[in-house]
Amino acid sequence: MARLLLGFVLAAGMALACNVTRGDDKKADDPKALDGEYTVVSVLRDGKEDESPFRKGIQGVTIKDGTLTIKAKVEGKEDAKSAKLKLDTSKKPAQMDIIPTDGPEKDKATQAIFSTEKGELKMAWTEGPPDKAARPKDFTSTADNKVMIVTLKKK
Repeated sequence: MARLLLGFVLAAGMALACNVTRGDDKKADDPKALDGEYTVVSVLRDGKEDESPFRKGIQGVTIKDGTLTIKAKVEGKEDAKSAKLKLDTSKKPAQMDIIPTDGPEKDKATQAIFSTEKGELKMAWTEGPPDKAARPKDFTSTADNKVMIVTLKKK
């Protein structure tokens, strides 16, 4: 469960950075440009909608000052996981490194891609150890490629 939570934290951070449109002067590479509260639209794992207890227990996703936080309630226990975000929108697709601030993967960056469109943030990363999992090339999730895709909607 902790690994899935960590993975979700990593993925949620990625999708928010691409093509950010705001009425202020913040650059798309500035993690603060993603600040806000989000709800989960979908989580694809192995090409199918994730129905895990963690997925069902997600209560909210917040991005503030370059930190992504996911709050969940699983098996009656509330939990929150956080990660720092590092963005690079000069790449196509835009890239994001998600760096957990606690837990067994603390300070180990997960390589992800992301895009934003019509108020939705889409993030994708390959499941596996952060130091061994390759950054996805596109937003395709299959049982073979082990890519997880998370779509969030800004409140």
